Amino acid sequence: MSSTADTAYTHPISGTWPPASRTRTAPHYLGRHWPPDSPEQSFKPIPTPPSLVTPHFDPRTRIPLYQAAFGDELITTHHWSFDSPKFSDLKETRGLFEILYMAPPMYHINREQWPKRKDKILKHVGEWTRLHKQLATAPLLRVFCVFLG
Repeated sequence: MSSTADTAYTHPISGTWPPASRTRTAPHYLGRHWPPDSPEQSFKPIPTPPSLVTPHFDPRTRIPLYQAAFGDELITTHHWSFDSPKFSDLKETRGLFEILYMAPPMYHINREQWPKRKDKILKHVGEWTRLHKQLATAPLLRVFCVFLG
């Protein structure tokens, strides 16, 4: 089985990160675990490493209904380390996945970041909540039919 097919069934955003993600001068550097109250790793937006785009965000290789086939449930589409706005070039895509899969948005917040992120968080959570209230008890396959018309 190819690595892309293997990756399609793993935890989202798992797999091998490019070595540059640990190099401070690289564009895909994940950030430091410092300062303790506002670590870069949690709050620094980065462009998505190219090695993650195809297996996790490209609709040609992503398998959107596998969650429905394996239990009609989905908890999250994110790895806990990377909140909804982490990948600066895929914020809208990740937001749409959250709505499509009815997976709650994930945000890292603290007192310093809340004023900066508040408006965008409240807008997105409001949109997600409105749909979730209508569709939360529907079987996942039925939800896809609603979205697809």
